Amino acid sequence: MRTELAVMYNDKSVLENWHVAHAFSRMLDIQLLGIRNFHQSMVLEAADHATDDFRECDNNMLCNVDPEIFKTIRSLAIEAVLHTDMTKHFETVNAAKGLLMQPQSEENTWKLLMFMLHLADISSQAKPEPIFHQWSQRCMDEFFAQGDEEEKLGLPMSPNCDRRTTDIPESQIGFIRFIVEPAYKVLGSLIPFVENNVIPIIHENLEYWLAKMDEESHLNSKEQTEIIESKAEDDAVLNTDGII
Repeated sequence: MRTELAVMYNDKSVLENWHVAHAFSRMLDIQLLGIRNFHQSMVLEAADHATDDFRECDNNMLCNVDPEIFKTIRSLAIEAVLHTDMTKHFETVNAAKGLLMQPQSEENTWKLLMFMLHLADISSQAKPEPIFHQWSQRCMDEFFAQGDEEEKLGLPMSPNCDRRTTDIPESQIGFIRFIVEPAYKVLGSLIPFVENNVIPIIHENLEYWLAKMDEESHLNSKEQTEIIESKAEDDAVLNTDGII
């Protein structure tokens, strides 16, 4: 759609760039250029001017940090948030695998923390019942709302966003098998707690969705059988009427 946000960030990690920029703009009480054109909120209305000294900003939880340390924290925060972009998922997982063969260091610890942040971002199917089900529904509601908007705009429907054709259990099974489980297995190799306590939850949730898909398949088969039987009965009546 060539929206202002997409143009501003050159089509690269648009929402991730926006999130971290918005966070620091609120912290430093800075009005981002053009912000009122695409995001109106009470929070933004309350910030009509930037302060000369960021230490005076009520929202700045880092106001007492040395400027050089603040610069480092800001740099790390930007790097971490941009690594949550799903287009970088497999690259991020492969980088985490590399940590298994490297010695512990401050740099590698930071890479592990970034990986954990990314997995927290896709952790809906790594949560126990009923939380995983609640988050699944919230995600699908968001996907379907996106699909509705895409349809209104005449855009191609994104994967899993068509409420008429998307099978929720099937979509969650694929999400677990190809995205969540492989990534958490890597994390489990680095952190035993994850392997012992989180991986089993993922497997339980996978079994839930598999059972749900089987249940839907059985119901669909039953419905099809009922339709066939009903049609057969109608045909029999018609044939009888014809004979009479």
